[in-house]
Amino acid sequence: MRTIIFLLSFVVFPVQAQERKKVSHTIYATGNIGYGTGNNEVLRELGKLSQSSENTTVLFLGNNVSSSGFDKTDEASVQQLGNNLSLLKNFKGNLFFIPGSTDWKKGTNGLKQQQDYINTSLGNAKAFMPKDGCPIKKIVIDNTIDLLMIDSEWALMDWNKFPNLNDDCDIKSKTAFYTEIENQIVKSQNKKVLVALNHPPVSYGKYNNFLSFGLDPQEINNKHYREFSDMLLTIAQRFKNVMFVAGHETNLQYITERNIPVIVSGSAAVGEKSKNGPGSEFSSDEKGFAKITSYTDGSIKLEFYSTSNKFASPVFETGLVTEYAPIKTEEYNEKATSEYVYQSIYKPEELKHSKLYTSLWGEHYRKDYITPVKVKTALLDTLYGGLEVVRKGGGHQTNSLRLKDRSGKEYALRNVKKSSLRFIQYFLFKTQYLDPSLDDTYFVQLLQDYWTTANPYAPLTIADLSDAIGVYHANPELYFIPKQKALDVYNDDYGDKIYYIEEQISDGLGNVASFGYHDTIIGSPDLIEKLERKDKVSVNESLYIRTRL
Repeated sequence: MRTIIFLLSFVVFPVQAQERKKVSHTIYATGNIGYGTGNNEVLRELGKLSQSSENTTVLFLGNNVSSSGFDKTDEASVQQLGNNLSLLKNFKGNLFFIPGSTDWKKGTNGLKQQQDYINTSLGNAKAFMPKDGCPIKKIVIDNTIDLLMIDSEWALMDWNKFPNLNDDCDIKSKTAFYTEIENQIVKSQNKKVLVALNHPPVSYGKYNNFLSFGLDPQEINNKHYREFSDMLLTIAQRFKNVMFVAGHETNLQYITERNIPVIVSGSAAVGEKSKNGPGSEFSSDEKGFAKITSYTDGSIKLEFYSTSNKFASPVFETGLVTEYAPIKTEEYNEKATSEYVYQSIYKPEELKHSKLYTSLWGEHYRKDYITPVKVKTALLDTLYGGLEVVRKGGGHQTNSLRLKDRSGKEYALRNVKKSSLRFIQYFLFKTQYLDPSLDDTYFVQLLQDYWTTANPYAPLTIADLSDAIGVYHANPELYFIPKQKALDVYNDDYGDKIYYIEEQISDGLGNVASFGYHDTIIGSPDLIEKLERKDKVSVNESLYIRTRL
């Protein structure tokens, strides 16, 4: 019996075929609603559309108020925002307002005032996202697409001007910001991720022209903006399931950058021209909005609507994602799988070096890495009562998978052979995507040899040593994971290798002695917050110091 799996890809497909498909969810997006005065045709139309179906989301991509910011004591700013919100009453679906540069003009206090005003006016406590001046919020739209909302102004502005900026946020640094973006995309594997933000990673409007010298952080040529864009695009290239929708520019654009779809839709109230650049597929200075439709078969379509024809028909349309394409996978004779195999971590030729090299760098534990050892074979559908793959892991040194058993308990499967390319990508080339073909380069091979400074089987000794000194610990076990049906789409990258499998450190370990029989496990940020609030919480200092040592 052959297993059928499904893969997604970003390619253009015949739009006409979409008309016969079943719509799963519709997302409308526009930005810069605060730049307009008087009657806003775009907002009025979106107000009608938001009442059409519960399976509808309307995104406002920043600059929700004028360039002076929002102050609840200022009658003019309150009236302008109130007039715009009055066009969005009685919505059935989701309405989300994302902050932009003008929304931060009055600092954190002004941003929170705007948040409270929008949420109260619409009777929706979750309309303004991310909340409280924090940078990231993820919403599950349906089983084909997730929405990741980012406050890009938070990443670009001068933090010295905003004391106590992140007091109410879990994320308190730029490093943690990008790490969390990666983590959220990892958790959305097998789905598409629509990243919604104010500042697009690429654009050809007024913020990227020949007169732009990059002095203003709102300009794409600015050093900090460029780093921000490169980081986002590099992450998107690595995961290959990401699309961007942004405002900032007061026009409509569709650009393919590094094979990644970038939608610019910021002409809610004002339309300004943009030029064509590399990857440009559409641009317009008309006032309008983007419509992103996801279908139950996983395909996604983009359309732009404008005031030029009173929104009667799209002025541009294209397919972003094809439908799922069935691909036949190999058959695996799992009944013939041996109970044990003799396997090495590296092939001898992978760690073969000259006498001069070893005299300079040492012997390391190379012999342990190239010597075949007797390893128990594991079939995931029977191991620990049956495991299934949840998603890829998010580590930066090791290729890993997250697994769960039938009770929901999770496990981590980590390759004993570390990934040099993965390490270099994260720590050295954060803003430049490294193609997997670079895995054979000398520098990558040199780092691969560096990993042999650590004994590959040391983790197997940690449990007994930790028990002896009373330190909590995981319980890694060594297995050979052959290619098998349970690995599904991960067979090519993960099959026929040696792995450690251990409990994922999370809640629900109350029956595990090595974790002190604790059902609830919290991270450092939560602990620090409890200590700062002077909750009835204390740290076992002796155990903490012993563990750290």
